[in-house]
Amino acid sequence: FLEAIYMYGLVASVVKNSGLLATKQNIFIGWGIPAFIILFNMCFEYDSYGGTYHCWLQMDKGLMYGQYVPIITLVVSTFTLIEAAGASDDYPSLKGTNKVDKTTALISQRTLLIILPLVFASFVCGTIAEYQQDPVLYGSFTILNGVLGGAMMFFHITSNEKTRELVNKIKNKLCPGKEKGKE
Repeated sequence: FLEAIYMYGLVASVVKNSGLLATKQNIFIGWGIPAFIILFNMCFEYDSYGGTYHCWLQMDKGLMYGQYVPIITLVVSTFTLIEAAGASDDYPSLKGTNKVDKTTALISQRTLLIILPLVFASFVCGTIAEYQQDPVLYGSFTILNGVLGGAMMFFHITSNEKTRELVNKIKNKLCPGKEKGKE
């Protein structure tokens, strides 16, 4: 969610650099909201918190809603911010905007459209696998996490400006296009 706010600020030309939130605001939101959710759940579902084999993973108790509803809310709001930033192609750039940072944020914003559903699917698959103790779901969870890790690594590496230049050089050597003078 914080990454989506950061990228929205850069891609939509709302700020020049460093995102919309200061470091202290990021820390407060990044640690405060999850702490509030856990404390809220423990206050109202204290008797359901914890079990014989599981911590909060009791899918047949109300505590499950206390975990899933905030996560689904964050996923939906993150998708909304990602899409809002994607619709900013026609926005004029601010003076002094770092073009490299904006390009990197634009690439990262688009890759979040792939990574976010994989992260959510991994969370759902993992919680159900753990609760039901199902080896097939554990295998699916493991494969899904492998795909997610590979996708994250690939997208992180290719969003770097120097890496993009290197990939373009290799691509041009492997797949040379028509040269301008020989058409």
